[in-house]
Amino acid sequence: MELRDVDADARRPAKYRHVQKIIPRSRQGAGEGGELRGPGKATSAAAEKLATMMSRRAGVGPWPAASEASPPSSRQGLAVGPGTKISARLGALSVRMVATASATYARMGLGSVEARVLLALVAGPQTSSQIGKLIGVDRAAVCRAVSTLLERDLVLKLDGRARSVRLTSEGAALIEGINQVTAERERRLLDGFSDQEAAALLGFLGRLMLNAPALAELAESRVFEAPRN
Repeated sequence: MELRDVDADARRPAKYRHVQKIIPRSRQGAGEGGELRGPGKATSAAAEKLATMMSRRAGVGPWPAASEASPPSSRQGLAVGPGTKISARLGALSVRMVATASATYARMGLGSVEARVLLALVAGPQTSSQIGKLIGVDRAAVCRAVSTLLERDLVLKLDGRARSVRLTSEGAALIEGINQVTAERERRLLDGFSDQEAAALLGFLGRLMLNAPALAELAESRVFEAPRN
């Protein structure tokens, strides 16, 4: 199914017309099974340029060549070999994921965090702190996203001390398009992976996330503190 940006229909109030929706286009001209078409050369080049720029700013990379994609046969020399490559490539992948998500959701008139906040609210009203824990984003970034969504009437603040917010009908109308974008991004990211490989990857990522608090402990320790004069 191919996606396209369209203006809100004429029945929507004028103040909502700056919010773009992604809706299905006719299957005519789409790929087999209604799949999304691949990006054009110009789009791919622009996305690659943006990702490379952000990777450099974040100090990660270079992006591995195809010949480097195979896992190492040995974990010897971990401190200077595979271990550092894992950290660098996760960092580079994270930068690219954020950069391309921002560029893609911008076509819907949303920031990437704003889109994730809307998805989190599908389960029901939540506070900024609850949303942050659910999507793994710090509370300050969530609060900024919620403020923007409130201004655009995509979420509504509920009465009470909890300061919970919920989706409005306008916000709920964007969920289908956000889900389509999310699913398509994951499909492209996992291109060439079998179901078993994707499941294994998900398990490995879960284990890495469980180990992530140890990185915070290291950051707070003085193990690598520079010597004082």
